[in-house]
Amino acid sequence: MNPRAADLVQKLWSLCHVLRDDGMVYNQYMIELTYLLFLKLAAVTGREQSFPDGCTWNDLMSHSGKDQLGYYRVMLTRLGEDSPSAVVRQIFSFPTTVFTHSSNLRIVADGVDRLDWGSAGQDDFGDLYHSCNTSTPLSSLVEEPPWCFRTTCFSKRALELGYVLT
Repeated sequence: MNPRAADLVQKLWSLCHVLRDDGMVYNQYMIELTYLLFLKLAAVTGREQSFPDGCTWNDLMSHSGKDQLGYYRVMLTRLGEDSPSAVVRQIFSFPTTVFTHSSNLRIVADGVDRLDWGSAGQDDFGDLYHSCNTSTPLSSLVEEPPWCFRTTCFSKRALELGYVLT
């Protein structure tokens, strides 16, 4: 893995302690990270055109406090139901967030926002996917990526990133 991708992976994994502190277990925080990463990377790569109005990364980041968590919940549902893209609807089908504290959502979203995505290339996104699948505790137990990777933005179909919206 190249140094840029390794740095992104390390910083991304450092956000997991916030999620654990919010009471999440491994598969739950992987789902939360993938939803947030999908939204952020769509913004970075200019691929938000298949998102319903009001369901972009910037829309999420424009909310704060308790309003942000409520907005996030509604946004996930709208992405799963109202997107003109079948891929986006599939990624966000039956979405749920297990964040219980708005402050933790803000910390993690701010952390994702601060990562230097501009220096990452498409190969780096692939390295990120690979690292998440091979450096996690579950990877030693299963040959196929955990279900949360297959159903959210780290699915091979979605994260052949810049993900492909059809």
